[in-house]
Amino acid sequence: MNLLPPWERARYQLLDSLAARSMGGTNAYVHMISRVEEVLQRERSRTAINRISRALDLAPRDSRQIYRQCLASEAREEADSARLLVSGQPIAEAVEATPPFSPVDGPCIYITLHWGSPMITFLYLRSVLGIPVRLIGRPLDKSNPLPPGKMRWGHRKVEWMEALTGETFIPDDGAGALQARTELLEGRSIFASVDVPAQPTSRSRVIDLFGEPIRIASGLLRLAALTKVPLVPILGHSCGQKIHVAHEEPIPAAREEELAESIGIWLRKILARQPDQWWLWPFVHVEKS
Repeated sequence: MNLLPPWERARYQLLDSLAARSMGGTNAYVHMISRVEEVLQRERSRTAINRISRALDLAPRDSRQIYRQCLASEAREEADSARLLVSGQPIAEAVEATPPFSPVDGPCIYITLHWGSPMITFLYLRSVLGIPVRLIGRPLDKSNPLPPGKMRWGHRKVEWMEALTGETFIPDDGAGALQARTELLEGRSIFASVDVPAQPTSRSRVIDLFGEPIRIASGLLRLAALTKVPLVPILGHSCGQKIHVAHEEPIPAAREEELAESIGIWLRKILARQPDQWWLWPFVHVEKS
């Protein structure tokens, strides 16, 4: 019997009935989701644990613990968003920047990962700091393979974020690329994840993940190279009662291949330091030799 469909329905019902009610409910949701996902998605768990073991030279037991924390990280991003959505708590009260955030001069591309709390990090930039920045994301349409429960939650979350920022998302397609280019040329900034696995028909680049070549979508790198704007790495993750946001020194404008190499260096540094926040361990596209 396939338990995944009923579990997916129950999982997203629990966002309102449990996770959104209190910090205690959030913690209970995160614990439950991470354990059940590990059991129901066994093949995915094996892939992630093996990749973490190879990448970080760890024993399977240690890698399994890291992967459990990755599952918890993704669940916490959902739970934190649900709690903030329902409670109406201002983003400024939920986020803490360490060190204090210093916006760059002129337009840039804020780059993040599927790590920690990317959407709340974007909301901090836009609705708290007032930086003129637009988010690039995959449309929640029929081509998106999300299960129905997650799709419904995704639409609700997007509506909440767009209401807070007063802006719609930019789609990650050809028309969206032109729109993002216009934003940058007119002096506004872009926010997007750079670790998106490449689709068969999309432009892509290979980066090194601790000796394993993985292929990522390169449209964002091409956009940066064409518009000659810097990439500003920024990450946020839930820790205690706050979402902690930290940014790093900008990566200067360069050719696409040089930017891909810089992204690889940044990704390896982050994962060596804190691998238990990255959701994509089982999902990367490996370049076959």
